[in-house]
Amino acid sequence: MTAMLLFMLLAMAELSLAQSCDRNGPALMNEDTCRQAEKAAVPNHKQQSTEGASQTKDLVASTTLGHPAAALIDQTREMADFASSESSFHTKDRAMVSRVRHLTSSNFSHLSPNDEQVLLAFRDSMRQSQSAAMANWTNANQNDPCTWVGVTCQGQRVVELQLSGMNLEGEITPLIGNLTFLSTLNLSLNSIYGRIPPQLGQCRNISILDLRTNSLSGFIPIEIGQMQNLTTLWLSNNNLSGPIPVEIGLLQNLQELQLGNNSLTGRIPASLGNCTSLVQSLTLNRNFLSGGIPPELGKLTRLWYMDLSQNNLKGNIPPSLTNCTSLLGVWLGNNPLTGSIPIEFGISKQLHYLDLSGNKLTGNIPVELGMMSQLLSINVGTNHLTGRIPSSLANCTLINYIQLDNNQLIGHIPIELTTLKSLISLDLSRNRLIGNIPSSLRNCTSLTSLFLNNNELTGRIPMKLRALKSLTYVDLNVNNLTGNIPSSLTNCTSLVALWLNNNQLISDIPSTIGMMYRLLVLDLSQNNITGNIPTSLANCTSLKNIQLANNQLLGDIPMQLGRLTQLQYLHISSNNLSGNIPLALANCTLLEYFDLGNNWLSGPIQLDFNKLNALQIFSVNANDLIGGIPSSLAYCTRLVLGDFSSNKLSGNLPTQLVNSSSLQSLRVRRLANNKIEGPIPSWIGSLQQLQLLDLSNNKFAGTIPSNLTELQGFKVQENSTNSLVGGSSTLQFQIILYPRGDYGILYTYILKRMAYIDLSENNLSGTIPLDLGKLVGLKYLILSHNVLQGEIPTNLGELLELEALDLSNNQLSGEIPTTLTQLNNLGTLALSGNNLSGPIPRSYHFDSFAINSYLPGNLGLCGFPLNTSCSENVTLPSKIVRHEDNQFSEIVSIPGLYLGLVIGFSSVVFTMIFWDKAWNFVFHPQSLRVA
Repeated sequence: MTAMLLFMLLAMAELSLAQSCDRNGPALMNEDTCRQAEKAAVPNHKQQSTEGASQTKDLVASTTLGHPAAALIDQTREMADFASSESSFHTKDRAMVSRVRHLTSSNFSHLSPNDEQVLLAFRDSMRQSQSAAMANWTNANQNDPCTWVGVTCQGQRVVELQLSGMNLEGEITPLIGNLTFLSTLNLSLNSIYGRIPPQLGQCRNISILDLRTNSLSGFIPIEIGQMQNLTTLWLSNNNLSGPIPVEIGLLQNLQELQLGNNSLTGRIPASLGNCTSLVQSLTLNRNFLSGGIPPELGKLTRLWYMDLSQNNLKGNIPPSLTNCTSLLGVWLGNNPLTGSIPIEFGISKQLHYLDLSGNKLTGNIPVELGMMSQLLSINVGTNHLTGRIPSSLANCTLINYIQLDNNQLIGHIPIELTTLKSLISLDLSRNRLIGNIPSSLRNCTSLTSLFLNNNELTGRIPMKLRALKSLTYVDLNVNNLTGNIPSSLTNCTSLVALWLNNNQLISDIPSTIGMMYRLLVLDLSQNNITGNIPTSLANCTSLKNIQLANNQLLGDIPMQLGRLTQLQYLHISSNNLSGNIPLALANCTLLEYFDLGNNWLSGPIQLDFNKLNALQIFSVNANDLIGGIPSSLAYCTRLVLGDFSSNKLSGNLPTQLVNSSSLQSLRVRRLANNKIEGPIPSWIGSLQQLQLLDLSNNKFAGTIPSNLTELQGFKVQENSTNSLVGGSSTLQFQIILYPRGDYGILYTYILKRMAYIDLSENNLSGTIPLDLGKLVGLKYLILSHNVLQGEIPTNLGELLELEALDLSNNQLSGEIPTTLTQLNNLGTLALSGNNLSGPIPRSYHFDSFAINSYLPGNLGLCGFPLNTSCSENVTLPSKIVRHEDNQFSEIVSIPGLYLGLVIGFSSVVFTMIFWDKAWNFVFHPQSLRVA
């Protein structure tokens, strides 16, 4: 028992001394003493009792007087001497002392205080969205840091920090470089920002560094090249910038390098070819890397996967890459690589995946690619490849995916490809292929996706495609296919999407189409399909997208379509459909795109828009609809485009739409060519997103609301970085506008590229609002054929984006503002049919407008291009003369002219008959001379 107590006290003294050394440093104890104390304090340190006593003597001799542990050591000195001289100290006692030393030290933190301070500093630099992440990271006097979440220790040092997906947010403290025993640092899947501290290079024992999927920025520190034990370096999915350090090439033990999805620039360092231990992957995709692909990468003979896609890499594909004989996958897609596809890829017997898509490769597809016996996927789409599709690809009997789309390939579809039993997807779209679709495609029994669209294929759709029971996607659009839609195709009950648009298909839609109950997309638009829309289509209850536009469909819209509650896109415009709009379509509550335009639909619009509050596009233009605009439209708060033009709608605009929460997403409002009357409501000025307003050819009266100048959608310029709230930046919808006269122009409406106001052909009076110049994004302003008065506002010259200005056929007066000469984008100017006066402004651009921009009317105008010169005394007409064309009557009275001609001619005849001298002067001039 004496020995046990002795060594218990000895252990406590050693531990206290070591802790004091770590906390107080060499200011209190010299460096050698600290090192010996630390060594003595390690639990389970195997040492004889006599050695321990000897070390204790040396420590006491070298300890600075007054140290807190010195008194304890002095008290045990004599006991230590006794123990060292006791010859009967047995081995059993030594084991007991060793156990007591371990148990005693466990009552204190056995972690190095330096590591503990680093952990606390790391904790303080982080903010957790979930408090449980680091809840037990408290000071060591409360618990052992080695028990903290994510912390692993060995001896006195931290060797692992595993904090992946802990919702951490903050910066990595540079003090982390003091964890010199660290072998694994995993902070992935968090929201850590800031830079990677260069001090990490001091952690030379790290083998795994995983910082992927955070918000780290700045450069990759070159000090990472000092981590000679590094085997895994994952920094992908961050915001890192700058070049890839060449020092990474010093990491001889590196097996996996992932730097993808950052903002890295510069060249791929050739030094990466020195990382010959790279086995699993080299991932540099989705960056801004430039230059060529280093041929030195061909030294990575053990590499499995190489992904350099989606960069700015240029030049040829180095054939040396085929020296990487262990490669299973190569992704070089979406770069501007040039040259041809190296035939050396044909010797890559192990290659499973080859993606060279989205480059600028030229030449033919090498027949040698057919030698890749293990190939599972090949994608060389979106290049400039020419020639024929090599039939040798049929030798790749294991292949699942073939993508050769968007090239300039010619010829027929090789019949040999139809022998590929494992083929899952075949994409030959957007080429120049000709001939028929091979009926032997039925042999590709694993085929699920078939994309042959945008070619020059002819003939009929093979009926034998019905054998492909697993077929999921069929896209044959934009070809020259003829004949009927084969009813046997409806046996492909696994079909999810069927695109047959832009062909020359005829006849009816098969009534058996309802058998394709899994169908999500049906596109038969732009054909010559006739007949009715089959009611059986309502059995395809999963349908989300129906496009039957631009055909010759007849009859009513089936009310059964109201059962398609998953429908989001219904486009059946430009047909010969008639009857009323079925009320049941309001049950399609998910509808976002609803276009029934250019048909022969009649009756009022009685849809319950309260149910259709998901609508973004609604068009019923060019029909024979009657009645008013539904007030329930106010519930469509997400509506972006509403086109009611070219119908027989009447009445006033509903006051229910005045609600500030209604139609706040509306960007396009077309009511042109109807019979709507009353004043233009002022609530239109509250539609902050509006960018196209067409109320032309109606019966609107009153003044133009002054608050139109507050429409924010017309204040966004095309080159502006400002964006409007809500809506899609890629909204597209084809509409016909009339900005330059009586002929229509087809526009595809795209957000930020259309700002259009047309209030022409109404009965609007009053003046043009003075502040229209605030609508700086306006491209088209058409106010013609009204009874507007007053002068042209001078601030219209601030509409620098303006392309067409039509103020013709009103009662405007005064001079043409010289500020209009600033409109350098102006292509159409129509001011005729007014009472304008004064000189026409001159400028290089303004002089390009012809006379018909000013005449007829405007008799007080002078200067170029008119033949009237300007002078100080210009007689102005007393009232406005409005004419459609230049006429002689503007200067000469036609009745007076006729009367003058009659009187004059009669006078001549009377004189000739009754005055002899006149008669002789004409008919007998000789006799007149004799007389």
